[in-house]
Amino acid sequence: MEKILPALEGQLRRFKVNAAGMAERHPGLARQLGARDWPPDVHVDRLVQGVAALHARTALVLQRAHCQQDEHALELQFPEQLRPFPECRIGPARQAAVLAACYCPGPPAAIELEVDPGPQPADSVDIFIDGDAAFSGALRNALLAGGSRQLACRPFAPTGLDPAEALLPRAPGAHAGLALLREYFTFPPRFNILRLDLTSFVNGGRGKLSLPVPAARPLEALQASHLRAGWAARACLRRAAAAPVRIDGRQSEYLVSVPPELEIFSIDRVHVGGAEDLGWVARRVEDAPAGHEWRIAFHGARGAVGAVASIDVTCCERDKVLARPARGAGCRWQLNSLLALEQLPLEAGALRELMATQAIDDSPASHAIINAVRALDVQPAALRPGRAAPLMGTDIRLQVDEAAFAGSGLLLFGQVMDRFFGECAHMNTFTRLVLVSAETGEELMRCKARNAGTLLE
Repeated sequence: MEKILPALEGQLRRFKVNAAGMAERHPGLARQLGARDWPPDVHVDRLVQGVAALHARTALVLQRAHCQQDEHALELQFPEQLRPFPECRIGPARQAAVLAACYCPGPPAAIELEVDPGPQPADSVDIFIDGDAAFSGALRNALLAGGSRQLACRPFAPTGLDPAEALLPRAPGAHAGLALLREYFTFPPRFNILRLDLTSFVNGGRGKLSLPVPAARPLEALQASHLRAGWAARACLRRAAAAPVRIDGRQSEYLVSVPPELEIFSIDRVHVGGAEDLGWVARRVEDAPAGHEWRIAFHGARGAVGAVASIDVTCCERDKVLARPARGAGCRWQLNSLLALEQLPLEAGALRELMATQAIDDSPASHAIINAVRALDVQPAALRPGRAAPLMGTDIRLQVDEAAFAGSGLLLFGQVMDRFFGECAHMNTFTRLVLVSAETGEELMRCKARNAGTLLE
């Protein structure tokens, strides 16, 4: 009723606007109905209202069908785009500790660490930067890029950029760059985990490290509690079995039921009569009760009448979901933006739209990052790695407002976009990203040529 009333009022307004023109074009019919004057006869008015109600219901059905068609096409091409982003946590994964950490303002400025890698021998240990966004961004930049000219090789390396380290499972062939963007916007703390190489300064026990960094006032508050060694990020997903479905042959689709406190993240396997069945299709129903949103249809179900289908699903806690993608009418522009991904975005507006499809949390921080993209310049380039044949690729100059990254870190944004564009590169091509200040034109960050995870320089 909440949807039919506005549609009915719109149909009545349209009839009132067009009544005079219809009467001029069809005077005989208008004279018979008495519709030359407004308001018309009470019986004609009821007839008009009945026809308007019929048209309103038809318009809503067509609109719903168009939205379902767009949603089904999006789920067919990019099934991971309509999944909820579950709760994610960062916690201890192995026994290790940062015993001491301090910032020495110098000159020269440096960060001094004492690390206990734990009883198990390892070449590296993951360290989580535990602090507010501004402090974490400053410390991450200092550990990864600060004072890089004074060391031949930085002992810290970023994590979370490689597809193998993604938080959420992806279907084979799914675009790794889109998954990276979604994690960046929805759960950015996962990129505050850095991997420390222990081989250079730890010999079977505790090790001390002095790392030169640029002078920065926020780092003066650094202490050991800000660095959590042995911590890792994980998504709170769990496998479960939906309620068994008995195929009676009298329904076109059947209910996939889970407890109301759970939300289905993905349907993994379906077994009919004890054997795995690949002939099924599932869809999500809007406005359905919690735990009853999904329906499943079986191809050739008449031959399996009386069989029982067992459905294995992956679920997350409904009340703790971090973000949910828009469904319905919002799927068309999202589908258009993602289909255009086959061609590298050639202008800033298209890139901002694409980034907006992955910022499903709709937070002010995400909007600030997206709006910080001011211009995009793409030029063809050539590269000859070693003695190999020359490769043709793309040089990308991305103009950004660096002030928008004061809390999140420009280095992280550059690393994410570098990897995203690299995932968009076709075989035997490359991309090379350069971040430029939109205010001054100064070069802020230059990345090496890459194709996905392969560096070519």
